[in-house]
Amino acid sequence: MRSEDRGVALVCVTAEDIFILHGKDKKNPLIYGLFTTSSDILNGSAVCVYRMEDVVRAFKGNFLHKEGPQYKWAEFTGKVPYPRPGTCPSSTYGSYSSTREYPDDVIFFSRTHPLLQEHVLPLGERPLLVRVGVHYKFSKLLVDRVEAVDGTYDVLFIGTDSGLVLKAIHLPREHGQSQEVTLEQLQVFQHKSPVTAMALSKKKWLFVGSGEGVSQLALYQCELYGQACAECCLARDPYCTWDGHACSPYMPTVRRRNARHLGEEEDPLTQCVRQGAGLQVEAEQRVVMVAEGNSTYLECLPRSRHAAVTWYKQAGENSAELNQVMTGDQLVVIERGVLIRRAELSHGGVYHCQVEEHGYHWTAVTVRLAVWSPSANRVLSSLAGSSYQSAGTQPWYEDVMALIHPGNLGEHCKALGYRPPRSQRRRGDFMIPPHKEKEKHKHGGGRGGEGGGRGGGGGGGGGRAVGRKSRSKPQQRAPRSA
Repeated sequence: MRSEDRGVALVCVTAEDIFILHGKDKKNPLIYGLFTTSSDILNGSAVCVYRMEDVVRAFKGNFLHKEGPQYKWAEFTGKVPYPRPGTCPSSTYGSYSSTREYPDDVIFFSRTHPLLQEHVLPLGERPLLVRVGVHYKFSKLLVDRVEAVDGTYDVLFIGTDSGLVLKAIHLPREHGQSQEVTLEQLQVFQHKSPVTAMALSKKKWLFVGSGEGVSQLALYQCELYGQACAECCLARDPYCTWDGHACSPYMPTVRRRNARHLGEEEDPLTQCVRQGAGLQVEAEQRVVMVAEGNSTYLECLPRSRHAAVTWYKQAGENSAELNQVMTGDQLVVIERGVLIRRAELSHGGVYHCQVEEHGYHWTAVTVRLAVWSPSANRVLSSLAGSSYQSAGTQPWYEDVMALIHPGNLGEHCKALGYRPPRSQRRRGDFMIPPHKEKEKHKHGGGRGGEGGGRGGGGGGGGGRAVGRKSRSKPQQRAPRSA
């Protein structure tokens, strides 16, 4: 199998696995083939799909043989022995029950004419899926035919020699072309053992086997695609659909208004509104604080692996103008975030992570970055009147500044409702209520005070001694004889 996808000539000569998918026509199933390169220099894998009728037609064609002074392959025009090589033993071609019973001339012809003149090309004359320059090769293949809202799809589950399992589909496009979409990529085995077996249960579970053991995987996780109709549609997972309230598994027997498919000229906004579903994707709100001169990272992880991320910074606190964040001296824009190597006061402000997929744009994350200077004892002043401060409450950064400059530690602890153990309390930090003071004096000068009230040193002294110990040891009652 040869492919020139993405400008790279990829020749796959090793067939790693084959999966036969039967449809309504039992005599003409689809044959999915998994191929890899034989060279370790150009690491590549591909998946192709063939029709059985094309394979049968090729086997009914002419054979090739080597002839001439240069011993090149040429069409064989001589007599072909009976039964024809390539046919299965049956009553149609004699009374043979096995190919071992074929005559010697048939066996000899098969060995000297191993090639056929007609090529068997995959559907679309190109692979469905190609991986070049990655750290793994395909090893196992399994295909599940799924009935979705907008038609039938073949979902590919591909195991690799590094313990990965890929979940992918191919979407039809114009002029006989197709688009490959990788839905999930899971690292199943911890020690990256090669996947050697895969099986699909009737209860829709995927079992993956390797030298480490067997893992059970769910075919779909619709709840991971977000809480909005647009995100559910953009996932393009045929197992999932928007049911009007959430992204849930599609049940063909349930009659409901569903939205999932994205056509050539249709975006999720148009489709979700037509289905009467809510579209708004609520942006995640974050607050990040960093000291001047330190580094920080603003992260944005969209749910879709195919989404393009662009960062913008708000021009002002109440301004609607957005300026795209570009890589500079202290800012580095990477694939999924912005790295600030050395924070400055000018870096503070509101950052928006905008996601684009299939022509649809939305804001996934809004980050409010506050840069404070320890030497100046101040936080970026523009954040003081932010919308994050609710009416009648103190600014959100005052708690942080209290930790930086605590002042009276006792007052700060009282504000938080914290009371230390009795052994650690000090009169200067915590006020003891008046009724507690009365109980303390009463407890300390109790019966001993009565016994030594007229100057009796023994009674008074004993009372004071008992009062000092009453915190840890209860006072003992005197015997009646005394």
